[in-house]
Amino acid sequence: MDTTVTWPKKPTRVEFGGHNFVLFPKTKETSHSISIDLQGERISAEDARTLLNRFLSVLSWCDDRHAILRQGWSGNPVPVPVPRRDMVFSTMMTWMFYRSLPDDKQLLNCLSYYREGLNAAEAEIVSQEVLSFFKVFEMRREGPQVRRWIAEEFDAACKNVPPEFLKRFKEDRQEKSVEKYVYENCRVAAAHASMKFTSDADMSSETRRLSVAAEIVRALARHYIRTTFSFSDSYFSDEINQ
Repeated sequence: MDTTVTWPKKPTRVEFGGHNFVLFPKTKETSHSISIDLQGERISAEDARTLLNRFLSVLSWCDDRHAILRQGWSGNPVPVPVPRRDMVFSTMMTWMFYRSLPDDKQLLNCLSYYREGLNAAEAEIVSQEVLSFFKVFEMRREGPQVRRWIAEEFDAACKNVPPEFLKRFKEDRQEKSVEKYVYENCRVAAAHASMKFTSDADMSSETRRLSVAAEIVRALARHYIRTTFSFSDSYFSDEINQ
């Protein structure tokens, strides 16, 4: 797997979602990897992969970093690490993780979209990055409702966005309202071959514009998850401490 989330410095057994698996750290010879005993845990390969994706989505949310689960294999009698892929990483000498698998299916969906956005950012696919983050707060809302939500929550959601991004964002949208610009010039332009709201992925100016917008949409997505579900970004607690 490819990730820059915080990882244990030595092989560590984790219990998550009612199952146990082992995290292997990156070394000179091996990559970050996860091993699960399918037979011992009484779980299918497909369900195990879903479980590990859910686990990585929580880690991605906590660290606000990408985590890509790549194809693996089965059949080893004991857990084994995976040969190394080069990537910057961070480890924790004493790795502590006290998070559980959320019960709320909508929250799980939001976390999956959020990690998808982080992974798209890592791959520098900016249109997918914008769409993935937008889907987080678009759930259960039609166009007018989501635009209203953006208008109401923009200031609170973007209070920690670096000033240079806010300045560029304001310049890009010109006199257009925040909610209309984010919906029409970002979400619609990135998702559809629209003649009215065009987006050319080969144009440097367009990828720069969407990259700025992605920072805003990411902040909105993170704000939505935190405020709607009171979902903590700490490794130590599921809920935000009041």
